[in-house]
Amino acid sequence: MLAPTTPLVILGNTLEANGYLLYREPDLARREALIRGFRVANERSLLWLGDRKLVITEAPVAHVDYLRDRLGYSQLQHACPERSSDSICADILRESALLQRIVDFADDAGALQLIPYATTPAVHKLADLLRQTYGLTVYLPESPAPDRLWLREYVQTKLGFRMLVGQWMGNWLPEGYVARSVEEAGVIAHTFLRRGQGCIVKANTGFLGIGHTVFRPEAAPSLDEMQSTLRQNPYYANDLLIVEAQIPSAQALSPSAEVVVPANRAEPPYLAAICAQQVLPSGAYAGELVSPSWADASWYADLSAAALEVGKKLQAMGYIGHFDLDGIVDDAGTLYLLEVNARRTGGTHVYELARFLLGERRAQTATLLSRTSAPCPAVNCWADLERAIADLLFPQASGWGVVITNSAGLVRHQIGYAILAANQADALALQHALTTRLSL
Repeated sequence: MLAPTTPLVILGNTLEANGYLLYREPDLARREALIRGFRVANERSLLWLGDRKLVITEAPVAHVDYLRDRLGYSQLQHACPERSSDSICADILRESALLQRIVDFADDAGALQLIPYATTPAVHKLADLLRQTYGLTVYLPESPAPDRLWLREYVQTKLGFRMLVGQWMGNWLPEGYVARSVEEAGVIAHTFLRRGQGCIVKANTGFLGIGHTVFRPEAAPSLDEMQSTLRQNPYYANDLLIVEAQIPSAQALSPSAEVVVPANRAEPPYLAAICAQQVLPSGAYAGELVSPSWADASWYADLSAAALEVGKKLQAMGYIGHFDLDGIVDDAGTLYLLEVNARRTGGTHVYELARFLLGERRAQTATLLSRTSAPCPAVNCWADLERAIADLLFPQASGWGVVITNSAGLVRHQIGYAILAANQADALALQHALTTRLSL
């Protein structure tokens, strides 16, 4: 649990945690686009954990004053490296001014709380230096200890998920097999198709749908064609592969539960939120929809119970911090569990933003709709964006509205946003108004 009076330093280390997969992309333009997307995503960390904090992201943020002046994050401080690498912790250790900014923020307290997007060895290295060189007391209330980092890494691999969660609740996982090569994966996938079952081939260490290959029986590819397709996928290089049954879901309903595992084992894990993930036709993650109406859905109780059970098991093994448990609901209403992401998630900023702006009680009854990256062809700078949608921005007279969460993509006509509304119909109406306005 966070200590309310201890200075809070947040690290937006999205690329540091995820870069290993992106560097498998051989197309340099595509690789740079992926890396750029993760750099933009760390702007969401500005919305974590309320107001009084120092947030370090990988680049300057155009909308910091908007957050301070319009949304009430008046005590928000922000810093970034002069020259960003793929590790924000390494950047801090390299740039003395940035390191000193953290030390100064600790001030007379002589202590700070360090909250990363994901706990990496580099996070612990930074914490150790602050302790040993500057004499600070550094708390890591959302980070597994160094000797438990293997668990964080393992449970979010496709094989690790199947080994651990499969032991705990195996009947809830889709049928799936581990392959040691693309040739073996092709044979397994072909077996699925021969019995009329679609399947997905995933890299063991993949995430966010990057590099997934879907085979559908109606396409009737030959084994040679399937293996050829898999050989061309750069994300499968030097990795185990998981071949998994594709769950038919006409609604593409992919619910996710975010759980917080406290460092104090006497405190049980608890649900932060349950959402329906918004997924693009490609299968890539696009955002989240949080609605009180989900509590009445057939899958809600099962997902809640499963997520808390996984949280208890992970806590017993030494895990600390956030994770989400992702699933999919088939056309018969049956829930299947797909993966764990052992970190803060693409929805954490939405839930914590809502609690900050609306208060705990009102946030629980609100509908929240987010997009990580949405086109805005009519604008490409912050001033023009703010003018174009001024009447849609939170807080409207109704007490609801749009919050801009990412602005670094504006030069390429892309933004991220969250919508706070009284119900789903109002949220979708606001989204339509926003999309229309940004296209004019």
